[in-house]
Amino acid sequence: MAARPTRRALPVLMCARRLDRQWRSGSWVISPALTFAKTVTCDSDQRNSSFLSASQMTMRLNVRLSARVSFQIENENNPKLGRDNTDTVIFVKPVYN
Repeated sequence: MAARPTRRALPVLMCARRLDRQWRSGSWVISPALTFAKTVTCDSDQRNSSFLSASQMTMRLNVRLSARVSFQIENENNPKLGRDNTDTVIFVKPVYN
C-alpha cells in the first residue's frame, strides 16, 4: 500500500483557539503614486480552520487611471472532499479613479 501524502494543517493556535473571526489589515503609502495594502483573516470552528492573506500594490499611472496587482492565498486545514488545502489567486487589473 502506497503512503498517502500528509496534509499540513494550520496550528489551532493560528486562530487563537477561538470560534470567532480575527483580522488584521494595514495600508502603507510608499510614495504619492504607490500604495501597498495587506489583509489577514482567520476563521475557525469545530471542523475547519481557514487562513486568508491578501496583498495588493496599487500604482497611479495618471490622474484617472491606476494599475493594481493583487495576490491572495487561502489555506484550510480540513477542506471539502476533492479540494486542495491551499488556493492562490493573482489579479492584475486597471482601476479607474
